[in-house]
Amino acid sequence: MTSVPSAPAPLDVRRIAAITLDLDDTLWPIWPTIERAEKILHQWLLRKAPKTAQLLISPGVLRELREATAKERSDLAHDLSALRRESIRAALQRAGEDPQLAEPAFDVFFAERQRVTLYDDALPALKWLSERYPLVAISNGNADLERTGVSRWFRAAFSARSFGSGKPHAPIFRAAAASVGLLPRDVLHVGDDAALDVVGALNAGMQAAWLVREQRPWEHDARPHLIVPNLHALCVALLAVGTAGCARATNAASRDLSSTGAALIEVRNDQFDDCVIYLIRGGTPVPLGVAPGLSHRTFRVNPGLLGEGGGLVLGAGKRGGTIERVTSPFDLPQARIASWIVRAGNRTEQPVLR
Repeated sequence: MTSVPSAPAPLDVRRIAAITLDLDDTLWPIWPTIERAEKILHQWLLRKAPKTAQLLISPGVLRELREATAKERSDLAHDLSALRRESIRAALQRAGEDPQLAEPAFDVFFAERQRVTLYDDALPALKWLSERYPLVAISNGNADLERTGVSRWFRAAFSARSFGSGKPHAPIFRAAAASVGLLPRDVLHVGDDAALDVVGALNAGMQAAWLVREQRPWEHDARPHLIVPNLHALCVALLAVGTAGCARATNAASRDLSSTGAALIEVRNDQFDDCVIYLIRGGTPVPLGVAPGLSHRTFRVNPGLLGEGGGLVLGAGKRGGTIERVTSPFDLPQARIASWIVRAGNRTEQPVLR
């Protein structure tokens, strides 16, 4: 199970003016990509350097070469591309083949390494987040934002290779914040690695969210401000940034409820997709309006539509589609407010009356 400190620091959403994001294992799973790239590289070596291909069939040899290269070239510790290239060169030399083939061999590996398969929640989350915050990528890996297809969502990108040092050291976090004109305290960093992402960001003065797609123990004294199982959950947590504004709008709209006999239906849409909200009475659905994805909306219901206020049902469905979920019947008296959360998944909750 995921184990965390008993009293994690609360996330201050109001302070967040930008978000920095890790890439590998945050936006896409990295090891399936690396394994596929290594297979493509091996196929290339079979054609161009068969002795080296035969040598690298043994995982132990490849691991030994990587460790030796990292030890001999400590100056390249922050540059995974250079370490990979020099490991290939060492393999070619050991097999007695042309070390100059290291360059084209690495190019083959690198091209395939950029063919990532994003998590299902990555693109909707990047779209939603980038519409609200400047996004900056921070990675110790060698993913290329253009070639992976996600560059349009980011204002800037920092890699350990180009910057000269990586996570968990503070300079790369501070530089990322400065790239959008902010101090680290105004930035939330999101990543999957407890030490590199969370502890590193905290030490740099940022708030930090730990993304835990697969449960694992927390093993550090420093405490994340937020723990989420996926990027959709991160977006839902950040919806709190609009809570105060939504409450003000609802309060303003509710001031004349007693005199007019109207009621309010307050909807929080926790899905990425927009949905149409319906009020159903006597089996007849009446569209109230659209609740955009990951947003709050308040709908006014006039007395004529309320009737006696009993036996009402709320429904939600996609634009141009059928009603996909409905509540059980409930009572909504005049001058009252019903709050309803449309959650992701198939669970349907009942409205809460106040």
